[in-house]
Amino acid sequence: MDSMVLKTQQWLNATYGTDTRFNLLTEDGITGWGTIYGLTRALQIELGITSTADNFGPSTIELFNSKYPNGIMQQAANDVYEDNVYAIIQGALWCKGYSTGASEITKHFYGGTGAAVINLKTDAGISAPTSTVTLNVMKALLSMNQYVRVSQGDHKIRVIQQDLNNNYESYIGLAPCDGLYSRDMNKAMIMVLQAIEGLSTTDATGNFGPTTKAKCPILPNGSNVTESNCENAIKLLRYALYCNGYDLDSFAGTWDDEIESVLASFQSDYALSVTCEGDLDTWMSLLISTGNPDRSALACDCATILNSAKASSLYAAGYRYVGRYLTGTVGSNYTPKNLTQEEMRAIFAAGLKIFAIYQDNNPSVSYFTRAQGEVDASLAIAAAQSLGIPYHEVIYFAVDYDMMDYQITSNVIPYFEGIYSVMKSNRHPYRIGVYGSRNVCSRVSGKAVSSYVSDMSTGFSGNMGYPLPENWAFDQFNEYIFTSTDGSFGLDKDAVSGLYTGFNEIEDHSGDDVIEVPVEEIYLERFEYLLSLFGINASKDLKLGEEFTYNVGNLEIKYAASDTVSYARKGNCKYATINVSNGEVDASIVSETVNFYDQLSATAQAKIDDDGTLQYAVSLEKEIENGSIQYGIGINSEGDLFVDYLIEEVLWTVEEEGQTIEYKLYSNITITVKNHEDYGAEYAYVLEKQPFLTENDVLVSGRLLSNSLVRAITIGAMVGIIIFILFNLLIPA
Repeated sequence: MDSMVLKTQQWLNATYGTDTRFNLLTEDGITGWGTIYGLTRALQIELGITSTADNFGPSTIELFNSKYPNGIMQQAANDVYEDNVYAIIQGALWCKGYSTGASEITKHFYGGTGAAVINLKTDAGISAPTSTVTLNVMKALLSMNQYVRVSQGDHKIRVIQQDLNNNYESYIGLAPCDGLYSRDMNKAMIMVLQAIEGLSTTDATGNFGPTTKAKCPILPNGSNVTESNCENAIKLLRYALYCNGYDLDSFAGTWDDEIESVLASFQSDYALSVTCEGDLDTWMSLLISTGNPDRSALACDCATILNSAKASSLYAAGYRYVGRYLTGTVGSNYTPKNLTQEEMRAIFAAGLKIFAIYQDNNPSVSYFTRAQGEVDASLAIAAAQSLGIPYHEVIYFAVDYDMMDYQITSNVIPYFEGIYSVMKSNRHPYRIGVYGSRNVCSRVSGKAVSSYVSDMSTGFSGNMGYPLPENWAFDQFNEYIFTSTDGSFGLDKDAVSGLYTGFNEIEDHSGDDVIEVPVEEIYLERFEYLLSLFGINASKDLKLGEEFTYNVGNLEIKYAASDTVSYARKGNCKYATINVSNGEVDASIVSETVNFYDQLSATAQAKIDDDGTLQYAVSLEKEIENGSIQYGIGINSEGDLFVDYLIEEVLWTVEEEGQTIEYKLYSNITITVKNHEDYGAEYAYVLEKQPFLTENDVLVSGRLLSNSLVRAITIGAMVGIIIFILFNLLIPA
């Protein structure tokens, strides 16, 4: 609870609580949308609006500009005038974390409040800030935008955000400077492109429409852009590349070998023509999820059952791969959309390959549960086997819904865990793919080996502002009516990365007792799945017996897996071992962890166990099911703290000549926290206490850490969680 936020809430309720245009606030001292809405309605009341709302809309903008054409200015030191609007500014600043130098609402706008406004503008990137509260500043205050880098924010992205605010405020307002590439930032970058193209502030809407396409600058030759703006266009192109995950040493507005090299990588990764130029297709792929919808495609998908004529027409139009549904119907009249062997033969005869899709639902958040994943996996396996789809091909399970990030955590990931459990119990007859937004596909990566991205859904919150997942195979980007020699039907165009291209044969699975699939691939897919539990996306070059390193922020993650040799314990490290049988561990071990958990503060418990249950105590062990986990905590030769996981898992057993043969996977994941000033005091304390850890300390902290890391949304959250839990474990009672 923040005492100044609490005082803001109390003042708002006391001042406006009897006004029907205001909604009473919960006085909890927590900045949230409720408080922001309260401040917004308070301003609207002061502006004379009779029908208030939670948003800062056109009427609020018009009346603010009319009353304060030059903004709200700081008072002279001897000016004793009081104004509720000054109090609203003070409260909003407190909610943003800026001190006004006062301990109460004063209803004045003196130097302390003015300094806070200047600090906010400075954080927003404004190069010569004043204390005047302009329309853009007021809109920024009455939002949840952050102007300091958040824990998961990227420093370079924050530099980009500040530069855009400083040079294009009249177009984009004061956009967030939190270091996060978001949908709002993506829209702001399109508006900046429109500014560079010469569009007015009114015409720069942030939509990449026909005018924006026609005026798009072509770099480096400078087509469609003035000489003075060419430098700005190159700089924006560098910004867009970085935001899409392509690092550059420089953000300069000059053309050089570096930008050509990075452009070549981006164009290749996104299946564009590798021109090494900032052309229209590249700009559109950088700034909107569909890319250029007019570009050609090698793949397509449809709900229409294809015959020979339709399939041949697709081939003649340049398509080589077609996505088709394993089961189900489409439309209110329940028209069948399911594959048949007759259709498969027609498609193959035309020269096309098939990639299989499973979607047999009316999508909603509540549909996606672990139990439903188990049901859908069983149905998909049965359908694929009956159709004769070769084993170990990919089935794309559809999440055709605009999932928020927290809904991916609560629903989509459990759904795919259910799919995985059924695939595993059936010896992995088919590989798991995911169809969904970029964020859905990226978050599910590891649990799904291949992504089929629904980029055509530009309105999905998980598309705009997110890069393509590394394991994308198909990218759906445009829907249109295709005309064949046998009539017209709806068709979706899909880009192809080449990582997976489907199948073109039918196998007879009747009478199969044992499903024969490539054993090494099963091992690798299982290891990818374990890595995904920690938020780690495996290298594209993943191999058994090789160690891979991944660096992010001040974390170094090393991982390796083998099907023959267990990994040795590391020096300067204390370990504790848990043996797992059918997902169960010794009751005393669970009890020890629960007892420690119960002694922690509510804040600590929430950090460790975000759903309020004690499932943390067995979460990783339930995934391993049979085998052992060694948890280790140590300090390397450079004085860095590391957490080591040595996992031995029995994947399946086979009876041969009276003997039981176990197929085991040995995995090693080491997470090293590089010393960093952000964690100075806590980090130093943990290092100081580490030599005195008991085996029980390692056991308890290892289990809590494994659960928290499994639940972490991103790897970037791991550093804080590691230090937080160990600090809480080691701090004296």
